[in-house]
Amino acid sequence: MDPILQLVIVPVSVIGLGVLSSFLFKSFWVGPLVTAASNAIIEFIFIESLSVWTLLFSSLTFILSLPILIYVKPGEHQKTEIPK
Repeated sequence: MDPILQLVIVPVSVIGLGVLSSFLFKSFWVGPLVTAASNAIIEFIFIESLSVWTLLFSSLTFILSLPILIYVKPGEHQKTEIPK
C-alpha cells in the first residue's frame, strides 16, 4: 500500500466517517463501530489481515466524537414552535 494512502488518506477518511456517523446518529458508540468496520474492510482489501490500527482509529474516533456530542445537545436544533 502506498505510504501516503496508509498514513494520511485512510486514517483521515475512516476517523472522519466515524465522527460524522456519531454526530448524525447522536450516539458516541456508533462512531467507533463505523470506524472499525470501515478500516477492517480497507485492510482486508489491501493487506488481507487486520492490524492494531483498527483499535487505535476506533479509540481516536471515540475521543473526538465524545466532546462533539457533549457540545451539540441532542434535539436542540429540532426545537421549533408551531405557529398558531
